[in-house]
Amino acid sequence: MAAKYHMVRTVVWDDTRWHTDDPMNVVEGDWRDPSLEVNVEGARMVSGDEHWRGREAGTAVEPDWNKGSWLEGPGPTQPKLMEFGGYPGKLFADALLKGLVLRGSIVAEDQQRHGR
Repeated sequence: MAAKYHMVRTVVWDDTRWHTDDPMNVVEGDWRDPSLEVNVEGARMVSGDEHWRGREAGTAVEPDWNKGSWLEGPGPTQPKLMEFGGYPGKLFADALLKGLVLRGSIVAEDQQRHGR
């Protein structure tokens, strides 16, 4: 039996959008600001708890979340793409605890009503 999967797709608006660009989501006379995007392709979570590091291989021990954590991008410069102070949320915590690599982008999209 083949493994199940699903594809994920989203739109990232690079410019301000108006009713003519997105009539289903923007009413006439209104607009939306451009989206913000962070590409996390290949990034890994890193714990700020130095004594815990290296335990990503599935032990039941969790790091001290109060010491923070961050999402570190791939490549030689390894930039901190995002930083978390405290528990980072289930998806990011699971990625850290299981040593998972993140894929895709995180998008923040404007849904405010500006013109009305």
